[in-house]
Amino acid sequence: MLLKKKYKSTIERMILVLPFCIVMSLFGVATSAGFVDGWFIKWTKSLLVLIPIGYLFALIFIPFSQRIISKIEWR
Repeated sequence: MLLKKKYKSTIERMILVLPFCIVMSLFGVATSAGFVDGWFIKWTKSLLVLIPIGYLFALIFIPFSQRIISKIEWR
């Protein structure tokens, strides 16, 4: 598959954000409502809310963390 380089950072961030959002939304639904009738709909709603929030935080904090790491002297 051949993609343009301008999409590379977007895809990398989504690969980072999606598993995190899936786990966090599943944990949130499990602790707040439990696995009762309708838990899948609640989980889907919370996942759809968390993905844009997680992506926004990834846009902010990934470059910030890369700057910090680049300042560290490695052996």
